[in-house]
Amino acid sequence: MLSLTEDTRIRDVEKTIVGLLVNRKGNIERRGTQIYRQLTQISSRNEGMDELISAMARLTKKTVILQDKRLRPISHKLQPSIIGVWDDVEFFLKKQDNLPVELHDRHRVIEVDPPVLMQALPVSGVARLVAPVITKNIGRGCLSIIGLESDLDEVDELVCEQGAAACALEMAKEKDVNE
Repeated sequence: MLSLTEDTRIRDVEKTIVGLLVNRKGNIERRGTQIYRQLTQISSRNEGMDELISAMARLTKKTVILQDKRLRPISHKLQPSIIGVWDDVEFFLKKQDNLPVELHDRHRVIEVDPPVLMQALPVSGVARLVAPVITKNIGRGCLSIIGLESDLDEVDELVCEQGAAACALEMAKEKDVNE
């Protein structure tokens, strides 16, 4: 509840609130661009997938795992807070049936909206943000940021979304080198 004095003009309050909301959205968009730039610079310096995943873990202070289309881990970086439950989490992540239904069809993941999904994990209070890694309009794997559900925030969502795009670039680059 908001208490206003009698001489407060409602229009001024409305303008202030709208300004704060617009400014917040702009800040989030700028942060997303900054995150994408940081991650793509790692790729452009050929530092590899492990460094990309480590950078995302540093940005979020959460566990990050990249899996291929068969849900085999490609790279991951664990945070100390998750080590005790990692075996249970990893077992869950490897099962195709546990992937959010929106990500089951590799040829339709391009249509997933929003591009980052929240999923509770079998460990109490732990969840993941998961985004498909897409190259040439086909899902090549998925990127997950794992932490306490209450700690996952908008910055983590941005890192997951932009990180999946950066991983797609890195995977495409690796595929070109191998062919």
